[in-house]
Amino acid sequence: MGRDPAAFQVKLKAAVDALDRAGVAALCEELIRELATGEEPYPRDWARRHLKTLRDGRFFDHVALVADWFLRMHPDEAWIARDLAQGLIDNGHVTAAIAVLERVRDGDLAPAIRCEVVGLLGRAHKQIYLDGNPKLDQTKAALRDAIRFYFEIYRGDPKEHSWHGINFVSLAMRAERDGVSGLEALPPATQVARDILGVIAARDLEDKRETWDYANAAEAHIALGDHAAAGKALVKFVAHASVNAFALGGTYRQLTQLIQLDTRSAEQQLLIDIVRSALLHRENGGFIADASEVRERADPGHVEQGLERVFGTESYVMHSWLVTGLRRAAAVARIKRRGRTLGTGFIIPGTALDPAWDHQVLLTNNHVVSRQPMIGQLSPGEAEIAFDGVDTGGPFRVAGAPLFESPIRELDVTVLRLDRPVAGVAAIPLAAALPAISTPPPRMCVIGHPLGSELAFSLQDNHLLGVSPQRIHYRSPTEQGMSGGPVFDEQWDLVAIHRRGEKGIPRLDDATQTYDANEGVPIQTIVAAIQQQVAARGT
Repeated sequence: MGRDPAAFQVKLKAAVDALDRAGVAALCEELIRELATGEEPYPRDWARRHLKTLRDGRFFDHVALVADWFLRMHPDEAWIARDLAQGLIDNGHVTAAIAVLERVRDGDLAPAIRCEVVGLLGRAHKQIYLDGNPKLDQTKAALRDAIRFYFEIYRGDPKEHSWHGINFVSLAMRAERDGVSGLEALPPATQVARDILGVIAARDLEDKRETWDYANAAEAHIALGDHAAAGKALVKFVAHASVNAFALGGTYRQLTQLIQLDTRSAEQQLLIDIVRSALLHRENGGFIADASEVRERADPGHVEQGLERVFGTESYVMHSWLVTGLRRAAAVARIKRRGRTLGTGFIIPGTALDPAWDHQVLLTNNHVVSRQPMIGQLSPGEAEIAFDGVDTGGPFRVAGAPLFESPIRELDVTVLRLDRPVAGVAAIPLAAALPAISTPPPRMCVIGHPLGSELAFSLQDNHLLGVSPQRIHYRSPTEQGMSGGPVFDEQWDLVAIHRRGEKGIPRLDDATQTYDANEGVPIQTIVAAIQQQVAARGT
């Protein structure tokens, strides 16, 4: 790239802001080549700016890689070590992050950097506990260490470090629930929660409340058993203009993994829903849905009363939108062979495709199920169909030959009839027309079983890129196993069936250029092909 850090920063910022993952990766590779061959150390100020840009964009894999190279040139810079550790933690390399942080912790650090280093040590040890077996002594020791690290920072300045204080509160209450002893010398978590609420109330009087204060207040109210107050604080948190998917995702993990809200309680479940519904409306938002929750929400008898009155109309609307998505997920199936998930499918009313099909039908890709299977495909007789979101009493089988097939090179779709109806699944409405490119571009949602996992809602980086009568392209990231999954618009209407994702795919608006995209087949095109087949039968 040549030594022009200012020009590089402009390109990096543009790629990060556009969520251009391929572009960010290429620029970081370019930067590392410069660092490996440059004759002089890279300027510290520009290194700081580059890392901050990557960190703010949550490109933590690249943060870790680039920070490692910068640290080779500037081994005395604690802020580079801090960024390296944060990148390592977010990529699952927790013990490596601890080694980096321990090396710099006792150095001559500025107070602000020391707080961040010790706070990250708390976060790393918290992650060890959340990831590990809580019965092991080593895992319990990690929880105690996390609590002490967070309290060390909070105790130093309770007014400035309420975020560390609320982590102390939630971790200490988790330790009490899990029976982890050895923390008797520390103050009661409930007293610290009250103190934090007092600090936040004082900021309110001075009109100095910050974004994270709302999330901290919510956790403090939860610790004190006031879930209604927690919900009101979370509503303000998710509605704040500066809140992004990273902040929402962190809060979501805090509520579900650390605090472990009781989803059997409608009041506590709503706290999770407030954050999840906001998360799905943000760039890079998404989550894994627990099958038992999908089953419960899909039940027509499931009632959630009083929510609008307690939390306000706007949050109630967002909550209802989220519940609609969970109900759509109940119609999504794993397609398996001998217990191994090979693809995804979904059911819709047969009459939506052909008036003569007065039963449910399952749609999937032809490259997943075909009457003349090739390598990697299943025959209809081999396919086992399982719905995680519905209590069906066992897998379904395909009844007879496919009702309709279009090969991979054409529509790549197979329509199947199951051996019995799938009870308790609401009909998925079909979108009335193809989505249109607009500004800002519409967002697509793919639901499926990535790598055979639980039901995943993929809304990360999910803008519509291109539309043609035969294909739509979108940036929703998907994994192997999601082939055949439904693609929804923002109203949860069925737009397409997902078929593949690929790097360097030709653009739909200009085949001489390429982009990284996922590809689906529009449902209207499938309906038209089936109706054409019906018309041909009648002549």
